[in-house]
Amino acid sequence: MSSESPYNLCKRGHIFERGKRCPLCRRMYRPRGSHLCKTCGSLFSGRCLTCVKARQKKYYQKHRAQSIARATEWNKSHPEQRKAIQQRWNEAHRQERRTYYAAHREHILSHATEWRRAHPERYQAAQKRWREAHRKMGEVGRTEQAAPWECWLAAKMRAYSAEERASLAKFYAEEAMRLTGACIESVTYIQERIYINPSAYFDAVTQEAWQRCVKGEQVASLWLETRKGSVLSPETILEYRLILDILTFD
Repeated sequence: MSSESPYNLCKRGHIFERGKRCPLCRRMYRPRGSHLCKTCGSLFSGRCLTCVKARQKKYYQKHRAQSIARATEWNKSHPEQRKAIQQRWNEAHRQERRTYYAAHREHILSHATEWRRAHPERYQAAQKRWREAHRKMGEVGRTEQAAPWECWLAAKMRAYSAEERASLAKFYAEEAMRLTGACIESVTYIQERIYINPSAYFDAVTQEAWQRCVKGEQVASLWLETRKGSVLSPETILEYRLILDILTFD
């Protein structure tokens, strides 16, 4: 095989001494295993990528139940570590989820609606599990002065960093200028808009975010109704947009 063949190149584009065939599928692959790149000294496995992936898939299918059981047991025995890992993962992928949701919002909402209609029993069971999981949190919240949904919301808002708040304020800068000084007279949801008076409204609000209930309360509506008669400021507008963001993505 000629030295100019792409099968003789490592990841950095350096030429190996000679090529080989995979011992399983006989496909030509970039020399790995005991073969080192003369230029960069890269060391690779002794099989091509196709066989490596196939072997990993076969191993997972064979030991799937055992792997899931071990993961479940570890999660139960290390709840604090699991919670910390999950929180770090959510922080690392929050912006990615927002970008994906913004690009596929209509498809996601239509798919979720179809799933709820096709599986009403599973949807009701999921709602029941969610209520049971959050009942204890609600009982703790009732012992404080704030309402349970306000305690839940405050905890979610504290997770947002200053950079995320700044990017959110920049994204909704035009809406903040339009709504600053508007008075909250009534709260109405019409075609993805929340009207606070006949001429002022929050735009691009999903129906799921508007209807979502936390601790038995419809947060998006109740937050505005508790502030009827007050005038919106840029800080208040940003806070409400942050709440809608939480209701949409969390």
